[in-house]
Amino acid sequence: MKKAVKRLAVLILALLTLAVSSTAAFADTIEVNSTSDAINGVVWVKIPVSSTDYGWGTGFAIGDPDKPVEYIVTNWHVVTGDGKYEPGSKEIQVYFSNETNDYMVASIYKIDNVRDIAVLKLPEPTTKRTALVLCPSDDIRTGESVAVIGYPGVSDEITYERKYDLTDVTVTSGVLSKKTTSMYHGNRSVYQTDAEINPGNSGGPLVNSKGQVVGINTFYLTTTTKLNYAICIDELINFVPQDVVGYVLSTDAPKEEPDSTPVATTPEEKDDPDPTLIIVIIVAVVAVAAAAVV
Repeated sequence: MKKAVKRLAVLILALLTLAVSSTAAFADTIEVNSTSDAINGVVWVKIPVSSTDYGWGTGFAIGDPDKPVEYIVTNWHVVTGDGKYEPGSKEIQVYFSNETNDYMVASIYKIDNVRDIAVLKLPEPTTKRTALVLCPSDDIRTGESVAVIGYPGVSDEITYERKYDLTDVTVTSGVLSKKTTSMYHGNRSVYQTDAEINPGNSGGPLVNSKGQVVGINTFYLTTTTKLNYAICIDELINFVPQDVVGYVLSTDAPKEEPDSTPVATTPEEKDDPDPTLIIVIIVAVVAVAAAAVV
């Protein structure tokens, strides 16, 4: 009987310790995959040129993530065919799914060929996408992980199933190599990244590990190596008034203030001990006592 009590106590202790340690390890490692969540803000932008020809690129929603989407960001060169036609002279279709022919015809809210930015306005708010938070350059550092999200045309060469919905979105990861100034189309701030940008990615978001937009994927240069560039999101922030469009910045979140709670000096003022720790101690005592009577 005594041996049975001992074995039971030891077993309880082992199981409880394992459960506590496993729970702690799980809590420390699990996290929200914010980059994947950012996919929910991406759209396919199509510009029909003729009955058989069209241009396309990627766009992303901006605004308040808790409200329906009204505005889409993309590149100027996406909606003008690299300047081949006047802004707004061609229909701009914002697709949520090509498979179901689910799209809206957007109008141009603001456009800038120097910055290579176009902000589109949907005819009515929609909940089919979620607005992404914008991250100014002061809130990101060189070497941080980033991801290019969009619809690169080259990835569609191997399939006939081109849905251009959320399941078709491509994500390529890398790091933010540096911030610099590009002389192409004026002196605009751009990020260099080793995350792959290809035709069709233009206008899509470059996001950080939190899924916040740090840049607009725009072009690449091919020399001895391929260099990928995204327009710094500061260019959009300086171009479009926040109070009108209502987009949210990563810096808008309130900063945590240091805890000014006085240090407890009496037993009554101290925080209650962790209940889990108490249970572990009690079970351990029981186990030791059971072993002692054997």
